[in-house]
Amino acid sequence: MEWLYAFLGALVGAVFGGVIMLITQKSNLKKEYKKLYAETVSKSRNEWATAMKNWISKILAIAKMSQGFGTQQGNTNTEEYYKSRNQILIRLNLKEPLHVALKEEIKKLDDCTVNNYQQIEDEIISISQKMFKKEWERVKAEAGEQQS
Repeated sequence: MEWLYAFLGALVGAVFGGVIMLITQKSNLKKEYKKLYAETVSKSRNEWATAMKNWISKILAIAKMSQGFGTQQGNTNTEEYYKSRNQILIRLNLKEPLHVALKEEIKKLDDCTVNNYQQIEDEIISISQKMFKKEWERVKAEAGEQQS
């Protein structure tokens, strides 16, 4: 009869150990998934921000080189201006106030003159800096979550 108790004890121990192992594995898988997700999202946010910085810089440079007339007829940079402009606009999230503000300033840039170019450029840079700061804070928060 003792062998039966020993057998049942070993069986219960093995089952209990197996259940604990499965729970631990599931927990580790969830942690790994969250880490991978946070890394992927952070990488995507960084790529988005880098591309946006390049496109914003490009439209501002083209507009400035054109004496504030970024879309002036006959300007050889008009096509590049619109390509960059559209790359920016299609990536904006219009539920975010800073994105909406940037869109409005870019529309102003389309029709700016020498007289108001500097003001529009300054506003686009200011909005962009705030927008990128907010994105950077999100990346840092996501990175912090993956470490905990």
